[in-house]
Amino acid sequence: MQSFLERLRRISFFNRNDDEDAVAVYPTMPLYEKFLQEEDNWVQVTNENFFENFTVLSWRRENQRLQVIRKEESEKDAPPPSEPELPPEDVYTIEKKQWQNLYVEVLYTIKHKLGANSSNYVAYTEELYEYARETFNMTHEEHEKFMAVAQDEKPPIPVLNVTVIEATGLEAKDPNGTSDPYCMLGIQPDPDSEKRKQDAEEENNSNSGGGLRGLKRFGASFKKRDRRDRSNSEIVPARLIRTTKVKPETLSPKWREKFRLDIDDIRTDRFHLDIWDHDDETSVFDAAKRLNEVSNLKGLGRYFKEVAQSARTSNGENVDDFLGNVNFPVEIVGSNGMDRWFTLSGRSNRSTVQGQVHLKLQLGTREDRGVPTGNDNEREVAEHEQLIWIFVNHELKMFQGKPYEWAGDLPQQALTILHQHAIQGDITELQQALCQWKAYFRKHQEVVLDYALMFQQLEEIEQAWAKNEEALSLNAEEDMRNSYNEFITHCFDLLRQHRKYFPSHNTLARHKLKFMLKCLKHLYNMEAFTSVFPFRNELRVEVSNAIKRGTFEWMNEIRGESEQYNSIDEFIRFLDALNMDLQKAVSHYHLMFER
Repeated sequence: MQSFLERLRRISFFNRNDDEDAVAVYPTMPLYEKFLQEEDNWVQVTNENFFENFTVLSWRRENQRLQVIRKEESEKDAPPPSEPELPPEDVYTIEKKQWQNLYVEVLYTIKHKLGANSSNYVAYTEELYEYARETFNMTHEEHEKFMAVAQDEKPPIPVLNVTVIEATGLEAKDPNGTSDPYCMLGIQPDPDSEKRKQDAEEENNSNSGGGLRGLKRFGASFKKRDRRDRSNSEIVPARLIRTTKVKPETLSPKWREKFRLDIDDIRTDRFHLDIWDHDDETSVFDAAKRLNEVSNLKGLGRYFKEVAQSARTSNGENVDDFLGNVNFPVEIVGSNGMDRWFTLSGRSNRSTVQGQVHLKLQLGTREDRGVPTGNDNEREVAEHEQLIWIFVNHELKMFQGKPYEWAGDLPQQALTILHQHAIQGDITELQQALCQWKAYFRKHQEVVLDYALMFQQLEEIEQAWAKNEEALSLNAEEDMRNSYNEFITHCFDLLRQHRKYFPSHNTLARHKLKFMLKCLKHLYNMEAFTSVFPFRNELRVEVSNAIKRGTFEWMNEIRGESEQYNSIDEFIRFLDALNMDLQKAVSHYHLMFER
């Protein structure tokens, strides 16, 4: 069967005019193809090649997109964009005089190092001196000059900070099956040195009428046991006896009371604690209180007494209310302190005691001015923060890489000096964590550190806050609030311009953004943050506001000053930028912000 076109050609051939040229009569192409070509030319003329140009434009845009992708791929492992720099007047510095005073403080701290040696810290003082000299950039002549200043300073008085937390499993002494326990505690000096000191005091007192000797006999009278039944080891002398409160009718008392006990010689002194059952008629508790009423008299001897609360029975049975004691050398406490349960011991092999007591002990110092200086250590805390900043600054100068590549670890020499400075300044763990955060953040504002390092500092603050038992001073709270606010403001400024400072194709920039967001999330969940910002907006709200504001600013920037597009090409470029930005937001940013 012949097709319609073949029949059309046959009819045209047989009906042609003989005078016409065969080539002219027989068409060079099928009629329908000629028609389509003419139709296509007509469309191109009428639409000004719109569809052809659109196809070329689409191809051009795709080519530009691929070029951008190739460029981003080449910059994947490049350094992240630099964050805004602080103005020179805002860069943190330490004046020369303060720098020298801090160096003397470091030398003084090393000279009077406390506690037993630990594997975590440097034991050799010469190594610490040399590290300090290099860190502070002092010559050997300058070191010797400031060393002489430190040696002329009066040495601090070592103290033992004791927290009597609780006891458990005590023996019942009262008819109702309970006891009314309280503690007596103090420092027991070396017997030989104490005897020499007492002999010298008695000789001096004999020249002034013997008033102090009378008081000493008064102190020695708090004993109801027979002198013949007493050995020298049963008397525990102390320069100061402290007592806790009485906890009525309990075998598991909770005290949580703190004491500061002066130490004469950390190598030979011993810590001693007695637990007694209080008797309303006569008690060691009242005796100790009366003794401490004259505790300001220099050279007055103190004595723990093994007091029998009532009297001996006729058969010699001991019916006193002694519940047990703890006794150990002070030197075992160490520079890291101790926090543990101690098993109570009896006064002799015949004593039957039971139970444990929970003590927290930490070495410290106070200035030798005759009386305690109180708990205000703001000067020491400020010095501690400055020392951390100096050590961080020194280690960054010694580091061979970029600041954001530094792990933030300080050497053992720096950690030892800071540890000893904290002990001697009675700087709490929370105060140390806050000092470290502020020092690292100051340096971060100058040269950007790793946000993972900043996150670590926040975690240490949270851990210290959970263990802290003392309220911060108003000045410390204000410093903490200001530091947090500066960090948050800095982070939100970067989030507002996250396209610039955290490009999605850059691996290190994504790492920075990830940990910066973790810092913000962790900070907003910390009790240390909510305590100083109780009414701040939720983090999600503030982040959303920063992103919205930054997006409007970015759109205005890519559009330029004109509000209208002069050509379709400009409008398409704008739409293309929006499309690529949305793709990056979905594929990269959204995942990090959702976490």
